[in-house]
Amino acid sequence: MTIAMVIQRSVRCIVRRHLNLWATPRRSHFLVNQGVANIVSVDASATPPADPTDPPDETSELIVVADIGVPKAYPGWADVVRGNATPEPYDAKWEALGFDICDARLQSGLVNCGIEQEDREELRIKWGHLVNRFHLFDEPGVAESYRRHINFLVPEHAPFFIVRLYGLPCPPPES
Repeated sequence: MTIAMVIQRSVRCIVRRHLNLWATPRRSHFLVNQGVANIVSVDASATPPADPTDPPDETSELIVVADIGVPKAYPGWADVVRGNATPEPYDAKWEALGFDICDARLQSGLVNCGIEQEDREELRIKWGHLVNRFHLFDEPGVAESYRRHINFLVPEHAPFFIVRLYGLPCPPPES
């Protein structure tokens, strides 16, 4: 059994204001799958914190969980992340959204690291079809493979880490 800790809990904007951040030029520069409509990430510049003007049906509460050994193995992480040693219990209302890859400052290597054009094409071919509807990985082995590759491509942010995101389901959109 893997021991994990909650490293972040926040309410994020996931609809209108968030979608404005992901216009075509940004999508083409950062995403491995440009067709994913709803980007969810540990990275606050990719999935911004909610503010009082955001309607409740356009926000979601996120919990970010990491293996408890990660902060001990990489001391720089502890300077940024203040987590609970014991995660809150997850019940049926929390949905496992997928795995993100981030650096010690919680910048996502999956949705927010500028990659050279030729490398972006390789990432899209190799991993674009493996991201889910939130532009996260479902499989930890795939996330680990991507993490190793992005460490090589973006050494200025390495080492990258794998985190798992959970969210409260959003209300269905109005018809």
